[in-house]
Amino acid sequence: MKNRPIINRIAFAAVISLAWAAVPLGAEILYSEDFEGTGELNGTTPDIRSGDFGSSASATWQARTSPSFSAAGGIPGGNKGSALLAFTPVSGQLYELSVDILGTSSSVSNDDKWLGVGFSQNADLTRNFSESNNGYAWMSVVSDPDLGQGVRYTGASLGGSDAFSFTREGGWINLKVLLDTRDTSWTASWFVNDTQVSTTHTYVTNPTINYVGYSVEQNSKGTYDNFQLAVIPEPGSLILLGLALPLLFFFRRTAR
Repeated sequence: MKNRPIINRIAFAAVISLAWAAVPLGAEILYSEDFEGTGELNGTTPDIRSGDFGSSASATWQARTSPSFSAAGGIPGGNKGSALLAFTPVSGQLYELSVDILGTSSSVSNDDKWLGVGFSQNADLTRNFSESNNGYAWMSVVSDPDLGQGVRYTGASLGGSDAFSFTREGGWINLKVLLDTRDTSWTASWFVNDTQVSTTHTYVTNPTINYVGYSVEQNSKGTYDNFQLAVIPEPGSLILLGLALPLLFFFRRTAR
């Protein structure tokens, strides 16, 4: 019985170590851009470029010029195009892509004029995700807020799209894409202001992705802000911590 306090202290220390090891470090930001620059976006360095989980530590923005995407978040008015960063997702991760968009009345008032964010296979900077870039897991919102419609595309082209609509008012809107590569078949989910707007899509064939960024259709108007790509940690570590806490309490009491 004399050794019991010592044993309890050892067990107590072991559980503490287990609990601390279980605490996730939080999302790791791979790319981040606040669009506080001036001039053209093309060739500039994003605010964060980690070089982890498929991102590039030497990445610079590849964006349309003449007319240009702006380093302040503006788009090439009257013209379609894309702004991209090198990115190849790796298996076993949950990626979160997020951006804030302020759409303004388009020069042609119809729902074909949109501002989008997502992933792509190719980097044709004069085209958008629905064309030769082969966009994947991307989503868009029409530039004119009075039309109140958004469109999500799961395929490689406009013709292979799966669309949804949602209502919105003027002002900033947050679009978010979750690309999950943790299973054999990857999935994608879409969110507007943190509310999922469509069922999760499972890919029959996992897409070939080489870039991440944003894209606009011709005659769209608007501004981008707070672009971010991150890796989300596994939730299992939080569950492990929850199981460890009662043991911490038990060993602390019995060690007295």
